[in-house]
Amino acid sequence: ALHAADPKDYPENFIFCGGFDWEVKFHRMMMSNSWLPFPGICLCLKDDYDAYLKGVVERPVMGRNRSTLRLAYELGDHYRKNPPNLSKPRVLFLTSLFTTVLQYVSADLAGGFEGMETRISMEPKPWYRGSRLTTLETLLAFKPDLVVQVDGIRAANCGDLPASVPYVGWAQDRLARLLDPGLASKGLPLDLQFAMWPQMQKEMTEIGHKGVGILPPAANVSKMSNATIRQDMTCDIAYVTNVPGEGPRVEDRLGEARRAIASGLKTRLYGVGWKERPEFQPYWYGVVQGADLASAYASAKLCLHVNQDTNAHPRVFEVFAAGSVPLVRRLPSDTLDF
Repeated sequence: ALHAADPKDYPENFIFCGGFDWEVKFHRMMMSNSWLPFPGICLCLKDDYDAYLKGVVERPVMGRNRSTLRLAYELGDHYRKNPPNLSKPRVLFLTSLFTTVLQYVSADLAGGFEGMETRISMEPKPWYRGSRLTTLETLLAFKPDLVVQVDGIRAANCGDLPASVPYVGWAQDRLARLLDPGLASKGLPLDLQFAMWPQMQKEMTEIGHKGVGILPPAANVSKMSNATIRQDMTCDIAYVTNVPGEGPRVEDRLGEARRAIASGLKTRLYGVGWKERPEFQPYWYGVVQGADLASAYASAKLCLHVNQDTNAHPRVFEVFAAGSVPLVRRLPSDTLDF
């Protein structure tokens, strides 16, 4: 079973089930850890392997489906007996390992809930994948009184959360689920939706979201203001972003990276996805987080920010806080946003 990650980087993601009882081992493995994705590639020394493997894989799929239904009932039953405590709520933040910006935003938001118990939930390892089942397990383990999710919407991301539990969504990207009229129509009275910039607020309201507020971006100055300029990171342009897979947004980021490199200015690329693209490998310097991220900003003359929607973005303010200068494209939304 080869899971969804590069085995050169993550050798643990290659799992071999051998022996006469390999089907039992496989079933036990998939049922014991719901974060494990189902295999993308299966090899079997059987003549009728297609039908055989399909049957082997389907058994834990059905098992997980049964677990999902059971946990959904348990979650609803818990909140029927234990209404949320909103005087001093336990706050759960749902985010993803695959977006550095939203991880930091979630962590900074959690830091603001002083005196309250908070928890941040995301994929534990890079080859793990979230699902309805993993969300249910997280909710039952923590039993939050309030759920907060950047770029989230209850109907799409947390549909099993009972209506009695408030859900806060903060739109920081123009994502299809946030602008889906069908999902917007499923909003509940305790759904609190915010947009990061005015144009997004307008669009979300027009497709049916109720009472969308504005929650402007911010940077945690304490994490950036003490950034040190490192000689091994100095450059003309630093570009910190992830470029996984394909798609219009990724192509847009790749195009701006090509322009920066073609300018002849010393350019350093940071983030996930660059290493797998040969033309960018000479300019890629790893993944930076924490103090290294602050130093990457501070050590560059300019920090490139590419966004199709808004320049009123946390990264822009983080760059300012680190003492550098953001390099952005002029966007139609700039006048309204600033």
